[in-house]
Amino acid sequence: MLSKHKPVAFSIVLIGFVCALVTASCAEKVETYIERGDTYQARQQWQEAISQYTLAIEKDTGSAEAYFKRGIVFRTNRSYEFAVKDLTRAIEISPLFARAYVARGLTFSLQNSMKLAMEDMDRALNIDQMLAKDIEPEMGLAYFRLGVAYREQGRLVNALAFISKTITVEPQLPDPYIERARIYAVRGWTTVQIADLNKAINLAPDNAIAYSLRGAAYMADNNFNKALDDLNRAIVLNPSLAEAYADRGWIYYNMQNIEAAANDLNIALMLQPDSGILYFHRALVYQAQGKKELARAAMIKAMSLVTDPELIRQIEKAQE
Repeated sequence: MLSKHKPVAFSIVLIGFVCALVTASCAEKVETYIERGDTYQARQQWQEAISQYTLAIEKDTGSAEAYFKRGIVFRTNRSYEFAVKDLTRAIEISPLFARAYVARGLTFSLQNSMKLAMEDMDRALNIDQMLAKDIEPEMGLAYFRLGVAYREQGRLVNALAFISKTITVEPQLPDPYIERARIYAVRGWTTVQIADLNKAINLAPDNAIAYSLRGAAYMADNNFNKALDDLNRAIVLNPSLAEAYADRGWIYYNMQNIEAAANDLNIALMLQPDSGILYFHRALVYQAQGKKELARAAMIKAMSLVTDPELIRQIEKAQE
């Protein structure tokens, strides 16, 4: 009886051994294909790299790394839909694959799908905070868009990180310096704000926004003469720049040049008619001119447009 079972037992052991060898061989081949893909990718031989990563996927459909790397090649070649598809598959296979979230987030940013991009970045950083230090040289535009999106949401730490990455990889572009200056302005860091705007103006001497923002920074430092120089220059370069008229008008008001303030604030309101702070400043000018009814109407209009609690308190105090 026992002798009859020996061949069966031996066969089971042999089959198991063969399966193990086949599995090891398969894994070896997958790794080989991925390594070949990496070599082709480093040489910028994109089609060959895609072919090797595809062979790796055919050998092992559960290889998150192969999907991830093929997705990166697709993104490099601006095949963003294919890139998102591969990176999504990598994440499905390995839900804690932080670098895949980063790669997909940057791809979404390049597609201008900023909500999805920020969601992926947030997930990635929740998994691995160290990824915040990573910089990809080709991703300047993606970093810039993320920085702007985070600033618009008031998430200034993230905004500053991504804009600074943009400047690292694209130091010759003026717009990232301007955008970082906006972040510094919210923080009240006028020294570094002015330094960035100096760089932007050196790179783009006819950029009206850079002059306007630097004028605002000088105004915040009570350096009214320098502020007026910059705001005048901004208006010459772009006569439709509402914020330049608004800031120049506020400077004139503080310098007791009430007529000039009124003129600039009127122009600013024509260009930006839904600004509560402009109506508030115009109301203060009306008060200085002794036009009480116009001041009261402007205050009411300002209150209907303003949502910032501190500004609301200022308006209420001005009406006392």
